[in-house]
Amino acid sequence: MDRIVVRKWRGDPNTNQKYVTIEGNRRLAALRWLLELHESGKETFSNEQLENFNKLQVLILDDQVAPDNAKWILPGLRHVSGIKEWGAYQKARAVFTLREGGMSPQEVAQSLGLATRSANQLWRSYLTLEQMRADEEYGEYAQPNRYSYFEEVFKRSNVRDWLGWKDEERRFTNAPALREFYGWMVGEPAENGELGERKLPEAKSVREFGTILDDRTAMAVFRSPGGSLTKAQARFEAEHPQEWLPAVLDAERILAALSPDVLRSFTTDQLGAVQALRDRVNLVLLDRDRLLVDSNGNHKS
Repeated sequence: MDRIVVRKWRGDPNTNQKYVTIEGNRRLAALRWLLELHESGKETFSNEQLENFNKLQVLILDDQVAPDNAKWILPGLRHVSGIKEWGAYQKARAVFTLREGGMSPQEVAQSLGLATRSANQLWRSYLTLEQMRADEEYGEYAQPNRYSYFEEVFKRSNVRDWLGWKDEERRFTNAPALREFYGWMVGEPAENGELGERKLPEAKSVREFGTILDDRTAMAVFRSPGGSLTKAQARFEAEHPQEWLPAVLDAERILAALSPDVLRSFTTDQLGAVQALRDRVNLVLLDRDRLLVDSNGNHKS
């Protein structure tokens, strides 16, 4: 239920004039309440104020004259770019409806107070959810809570290209890849009709999936029975050891920049994290030394 806020304060102490401000969507109910307070003697308002309460200036939207998209533009200004935001799916539906009504991408964005690029991304993501809804096998799982998966797809260019997005066709065109993707989102159907474990359990999994998509070995692990995103990422990282170096360099720079005051104020968790890092570095160096020594105790070249 929407709240009703009535704020009162006195203005000029010489006139003792009372001002009333009403906020919220249920303004008519609030005005009726103020009139009841006046009639019961609990509040006293001037004749001018009472007239303002009873004679409201309003704009009426004529359904016979107003364009069909007005019912989306007017609430959209409040709920898309306004103070009471809709969720991403609701925003995308508004963008889609306005574009289907004949507005250009720029007009839609301007009408809803969005950047054109943001509006276009909402439009594409909505179209792809609708494409899933039309799928014979997975259509029943194309609920609004799946919308965020497709938002993430368009943030990862390699995933978008792998699924074969075509603006002119308004859809993904790589059917085999798309069915794989649906299966990973909702779980592959088993012979008994039950869905298996989801390999992409949440929308943000798409970001992690994007890191392994172009690696043949990691994708083979991911696709295999019992394969998972965690196992595929582990395989990817094992075959791309050079990528650990920037993280190590960053850690060294961060630790080197810590001031004496920061070092003295370490919490138990912070101290434990640094000690764990130290122990891991020592273990890595020890393992390296062991690998460089042959069975006779001689260092390998």
